[in-house]
Amino acid sequence: MSRRESPSGTFVSEAPFHFIISRVIPCSNPESLEQCLQLPPSLDLGDAIIDESTGKRFAQPNITYYLRAAVGVTIRDSDDSKSLETFLPVIIAPYTEELPPTETDDFPSEFKERESKLLRRSLMGGVLGTMKISLQEPPALSYGTKSTYSRTEALIKLEFEPTSSGEVQKILQGLSYKVYSLVRVKTFYSVKSFPRLPSQTLLGHYSQTKLRDGIIKLDTETFRNVSWGYRFSTENRVNATLTSQTSLSSSIPGGSEQSNIRVPKADEPNGKWISNWTVPIEVNGRLLPTFCSSLVARFYTFVVRVKVTGTRQESFDLEVPLQVIHLSPNKTESATVEPIREGFLEYRRDSETSWFSDQSLVRRFTAIM
Repeated sequence: MSRRESPSGTFVSEAPFHFIISRVIPCSNPESLEQCLQLPPSLDLGDAIIDESTGKRFAQPNITYYLRAAVGVTIRDSDDSKSLETFLPVIIAPYTEELPPTETDDFPSEFKERESKLLRRSLMGGVLGTMKISLQEPPALSYGTKSTYSRTEALIKLEFEPTSSGEVQKILQGLSYKVYSLVRVKTFYSVKSFPRLPSQTLLGHYSQTKLRDGIIKLDTETFRNVSWGYRFSTENRVNATLTSQTSLSSSIPGGSEQSNIRVPKADEPNGKWISNWTVPIEVNGRLLPTFCSSLVARFYTFVVRVKVTGTRQESFDLEVPLQVIHLSPNKTESATVEPIREGFLEYRRDSETSWFSDQSLVRRFTAIM
């Protein structure tokens, strides 16, 4: 302890100290999940309620940390002693690591990675073929210690099986795609420990688990002149490989029409047309990391709606997991925590009902896009 210079008549002493914050929360509840015992970051959501008797602030949910210091003072040559204490709020944001991709089969009602639909010339027109669009879990959105922006990209795969090979060139040249996308923010919270990894299956009218739902709308992307390649069916791959890949420029103003897609002959093996492209995920603002604790969990998903135009317009709605991580300054070290004050991105809060039925997804996309 050292004495600091102070005005006359006052006495100020300083006692610097260091402390370590554990990465996990000690818990005696045997029902608590091991993966949900990490130290959660500071979090304050929902309408606040102030206890007038104590001045404490409550929200749903609210994760607050305080540093408590207690000092015992004894006057020399006297039995008189006093005990003083004070509290200092501390904002904590843990460093986290990217986990392996989510086993989406374990959450059948939570995600939608692919969708197939018939493409028609018009509402009552003939079937042109079957279009299947699939979406993969993208690499994590990652933040450095002070970064307030993050970017990643997701891979979208299209597969088209035409009913007639003779119309493929005309069909593919006439298609364009508009991709609406958003990041969905899901915060689960409960008054009792989660019985399992929280998901929407825990929600219910009388359930103790609640969901605070939010979205971050991303830029709309339009794709034209999409490159396509033909892939033969699996049983014919020994004798055939990808035979054609070309860019279509018929929709470019002033561009010359290209017609060099090689259409398979009638006696050739069956297959499908394949196209892959990426969609950027750019978030301006610093998000909390993905985390799970015994009473509160934060997860993210990436949601897209792909509208196909050029025939009767069809929409494909997909949702996949998305991780958000906070990188340690030294990635070789184990994850730690540091007290920092973050400028969290404000997002629109949504209802606490189940988000991903086909009907609710369509309603939400219709409302925001």
